[in-house]
Amino acid sequence: MGPTGCKGGAKSKPDPSLAFRNSKTDKPAPGGSLVDIRCPAAERFTNPGVEDPEYPLSEIYRAALMPDGDAAFKRFSSQFVSSLDARFLREQQWPRTRQHVRKYIKDPEDFAFELCRREVKVDGSIKVFVRSYDERKSNPPCTLVQDGSQWKVKFFTY
Repeated sequence: MGPTGCKGGAKSKPDPSLAFRNSKTDKPAPGGSLVDIRCPAAERFTNPGVEDPEYPLSEIYRAALMPDGDAAFKRFSSQFVSSLDARFLREQQWPRTRQHVRKYIKDPEDFAFELCRREVKVDGSIKVFVRSYDERKSNPPCTLVQDGSQWKVKFFTY
């Protein structure tokens, strides 16, 4: 006798529209290891160089892991384009980034973050999607632009 649903009726196949409820499903990769289907081609970064587009993200997350204070906020805010409102960064982005940083950095002692996807735009900016280790959260986008010889964050979500 097969599985039954409500009131003893035959149980149908799972509804595919409910797949989002299990947003972090692993599948076997070639070679037998497991891959997170939300981030199958993850690029891992531990210490990007100052000339690398990933550098501002590294500095933002490192600042968010520091004790709260002016030095940490200065490190954080210096990674954004100058056209962003400093008050917005201080009052909105900074506390929320500090609150959510552990969704992107598993172990501060072994600092690393992963990018799931990148899209190079026609204007030269790069939109990246940072891997979230929170199964309830999607991989948030972030837009990086070149400001002179440095990369800066133009759009950031946590």
